[in-house]
Formats: sequence, structure tokens, C-alpha cells
Amino acid sequence: MENPKVSIIVPVYNVEKYFARCMESIAAQTFNNFECILVDDASTDVSPALCDERAKKDTRIKVIHNSENKGASISRKIGLDSANGNYILFIDSDDWVEPDMIDNLYTKAIDGNFDVVCYDFWWDNIGRSTYINQDILGMDKTTLIKYIIDTDSVLMGQLWTKLYSRTILTRVQFPTASHFEERVINVQVVSYAQKIGYIHKALYHYCYNPQSICNEENKELTRQTETCSNYKIIVSFLHDTYKDLNLFEPELSNIINRMKFRFILNKTTRTKNLMLEFCPESNKYIFRSIFIGSSSVKKLFLWLASKGILLPFKLLDIIKHIK
Repeated sequence: MENPKVSIIVPVYNVEKYFARCMESIAAQTFNNFECILVDDASTDVSPALCDERAKKDTRIKVIHNSENKGASISRKIGLDSANGNYILFIDSDDWVEPDMIDNLYTKAIDGNFDVVCYDFWWDNIGRSTYINQDILGMDKTTLIKYIIDTDSVLMGQLWTKLYSRTILTRVQFPTASHFEERVINVQVVSYAQKIGYIHKALYHYCYNPQSICNEENKELTRQTETCSNYKIIVSFLHDTYKDLNLFEPELSNIINRMKFRFILNKTTRTKNLMLEFCPESNKYIFRSIFIGSSSVKKLFLWLASKGILLPFKLLDIIKHIK
């Protein structure tokens, strides 16, 4: 049997409610020469059994069960290490895809000899679908990277908006932390890619799931800490690869300053000083930042914190509500 042309990697964690929808959309593909690697990340619901049942019904599906929860990033890397296809597609297990997705992407990649092919997607949220345009035509690498590192941007940031050549992904460092890990990967991918293609067609349905977002304080601390860790990898990579971080300014410093401000707002992260010492070059952009908000008071508060002057939290509670 010949090797599959495309490997689909699906990290699975406690998605019993959505798993069937995702897998049915993969099974319905008009392009048949693919393998689907399900990486069960030590799910605690019936997802592991659902994965095994699918593999019994379809020889193109294989299952990897993690012995412990490793997070989405490491699970994707585990799937990648087992992949046989020349092209890699990542699909999240609570989303679903159009039946001609692989057909469109593989044809585009082969015809244009592209390392990466991007495409549009649908943002599905409580009965409403919004078309999200990912048009990157005419953008240089510096511009693309600025979009990727912007935590508010949906352009280019996600892994599931692209078909990748496996050759590109084998050069990439997959981070261990899972928050914004996709942006760490895509910054590297764009830097390494010789040719990036684009299809003006929505092929993927991202399904917003509010249950997957937790606002508990300990979860928020983990999220902020992992975000900090991943952006340190991004900054280090950009410095080593391009030598001049000014290529990505002021956007890079604006994003870092906004992250620093969130750390200051959290008592735990503020006392740990996890972020304030990071990338001190960004401090000179504090008063030029447009992302922290229009409030000069907030910018002053961040500037004082950068100098080691931390205001009392009673005053901070007032500042939080200043726009």
C-alpha cells in the first residue's frame, strides 16, 4: 500500500459531544489518499473508546493514546512524528471541515509547489456562521509575522488554517506550553517557507465552545505563564533569525506591553515578576502603544511598573475601569 499523500492530525481531549461530527466530516472527504492520526491526550470521558471504534471501522485511521495529559502542542508533535504523508493538516476535534477541503488544498499545493497553503474559514457561534477571510496575497514575511504574533489577530495564527509540507514542520520547534503555541509554530513556518499559497474559500468550521475557556484564577495563572513562555520563544527566534527586532516594531512591543499589563493586573503573576523583566526594549514603546487602550493613566501605570514602582491594588482597581 502506498504512503498517504496527506496526514491529518487530530488532538483529542474530552470531546465526546463533538467527536462524531468532526470524524464524519473527515470520512466524507472527496480526496481519499490520506491517513488520520488521532492523538488521545489522556481523555477522562469516553473519547478514547470513540477513537478506537473509529480506527476499527476505517483503516486510514490510527490512534495514539498518551499515558498522561501532555497538552495540544505536544500531542500534535506526537502525531507529526508518526505521520507518513508529504503534507500535514491539523484539525481540532471539536471542529469540522468541508468535504472538498483536502482536494482543494492538495491540488493547490502540488500545482503551485507551495510549502504552505492557507484558506478561509467559518466561525460558528451559537447558530451563526461568520466568514473569516485569510487573504495574505501581496504580504511579505515581516507583515505576516506581525499578524501572527498579534494575540487579537485571526490571520495566519492558527494551525488549522493551513496545509503544511511535512518538510517545513520537521524544522519547527514545538513548544511544550499550550497557550498561543500555534503562533510559535507559525512564526517559524513563515520564516522557513519559500512559497505560501492561498485559497479564497472557507474550508473549515471553527466552532466556538465557551466550555473550553475557564476563568478560574489558577487556570488564568497557567494561561498567562504559558503565554509568557511561548512569546519568549518567539522573540528569541525572531532575534536569532532576523537579527533586528526593529523589523517587527512597534507591533511586537505593543503586544508584549499589553501582556505585561495583564500580568500586573493579576496579584499572583505580579509578585512572581514573570513578565516585567521580559524584553525591556519594549518599554520605550509604552506611550506609543495603541493596544493597551487610550488611557494615559494605564500607560503611566505600566511605565511605573517597568521601573519597579508598583502601585497599591486598591488604586489598581480604580485604574482597571478607566478606558
